Parts: sequence; C-alpha cells; structure tokens
Amino acid sequence: MDLFIQAFISFGSYLMLTYFIYSILNRNKTIPMVIFVFLLISETVQLIRWINLGANITIIIFGIMRYLLPVVLAFVIFIRLTGGLNVPKLQTTKKLKGIQTDVQTSYQTTLLSTLLGVFGIVFGFLGYLFVEDWSKYLIMGFSVIILIVGIYFFMKQSLIQTEQVILIIGRDDKRYYTYDVPKKKLSVKINDFFKNDQYIVDPIGKIISFDDNKKTHIYYVYWVATNDKIDMLKEKELRESHLSFTQIFDSFEKYHYRIITIVEDSKGRIEIKSNKKIK
Repeated sequence: MDLFIQAFISFGSYLMLTYFIYSILNRNKTIPMVIFVFLLISETVQLIRWINLGANITIIIFGIMRYLLPVVLAFVIFIRLTGGLNVPKLQTTKKLKGIQTDVQTSYQTTLLSTLLGVFGIVFGFLGYLFVEDWSKYLIMGFSVIILIVGIYFFMKQSLIQTEQVILIIGRDDKRYYTYDVPKKKLSVKINDFFKNDQYIVDPIGKIISFDDNKKTHIYYVYWVATNDKIDMLKEKELRESHLSFTQIFDSFEKYHYRIITIVEDSKGRIEIKSNKKIK
C-alpha cells in the first residue's frame, strides 16, 4: 500500500510540476520535455546501477514501480493533456514550427485549472499523511502553489466572454470570416470550421481584446494565403464579417505567430497594448 501511495504522489508531483511550467510559459513544451527526459534518464541509470550491483528481481520490480513508472505515466498524461507529440514529418511546404494548429479553448483551460486545484489538495493531503521526511513539507508547499495557480487560471478564464476563430481568405484582396467557438468545446480543429482540404490554413496569431467592462474576448487568427477564388458557400460554419480592427491584421505574417492585446471602447476605438512575436 505504501508503495502505491508513494508512486502516486511522485506521479502527481511530476505531472503538476511540468504542467505548471507549461502553463506559465505560454503552453511551450520545451522545458517540461527536458524535465521528463532528465527524469527518465536519471531513473533508468539508477535501475541499471541496481542491476549491476546484483539486485534480485523483486528489488528491480520495486524500483520500476516506485521510480520509473510514475515518470512514464506522468509523461503520457502530460502529452495527452497538451495535444500530443509534435512528430517531425517530411514536407514540401514550409510550416510554422512549435505552434499547434488546434485551438485549446478556455473551457478546456477551465477544466484543467479545476483539475490542477484538485490535484494540489489531494497530493498535499496525501503527502501530509504518508510522507515522513523533509519531502513532506516540500510536497505540501508545492501543492499550495499549484492550488493557487489553479485558482488564478480559473478566475482568469471566467472573465472570457466570447471566443471566435477569424479566418482570413486571400493574399492581396483579403476577406474575413468568423466562427463562434461553442461554449463547452474542449478544442477546435481546422476542419471544424474550414472543410476544404485543398488549401493550407496557417495559424498566425491570437488577439486578446478587453472591453469597457473588463471582459475578455479572444480571437484565434488563421490565414489561407492564396489569390485563388475559393467557394465559401460550402463553408457552412463560417460567416463573412466586417471587423472593427482589420488594420491590426497588417501586423500578422505568414510563418510567424503573434499575440496582440488590444483595448476596445464602446465607440469602437482601438488601442494596442502589446504586440508580441512568439515564433
């Protein structure tokens, strides 16, 4: 029983640590992946050392269950939560590396924030009950931090009023189409709003808009950079829109990803607060 609880606490600690870092680094997986590689190498080397010292099969199985398995399980769950591995593929067309094409909605973030807070409470409680050495206080302290972070992200997501996908069609003569993200949808894939697979749809950025009431509106920006005449009548999920901030789209570029924060007042006046190139 103690073996299971200790392995479970280790699993939760690894998962909370890596997801926490992933969240505060704007959903960048690089550092969490480095942490997992380090943990896997470290635990594997330790098991090899035991084998070389002549440990019996029982000790080896204990080591796998107690030390290696929690890392592997935490890695698998982390990858599932963050949209999978980015496996390099041979391509003839230049792609924007490191940016997911899927939208991770605010509903998904709210659920994960709730899960993060629950994990913080559960693992802090288990650490208090079953861990005896100094690591008890480390686990409890980290659990409190995770709980606070979970609450912060939950409150932040509660301010989001609407989410929309903006699809720009055209290279020279641009038209703008919008897709309303359903309230309880975990993620949005490109084929949810644009069915035509003959064209490359590039994710080029995100616009975060604040109104007079401090409510947040999120726009996920995609671009089909072609001068072809695309039959948009077949795209039932999209509607052509006349946006009040089309001048902002001049900042976006193909093969780059930007996050632009704006403030829009009741008269439609726009003020750019930040303009960050992510990739």
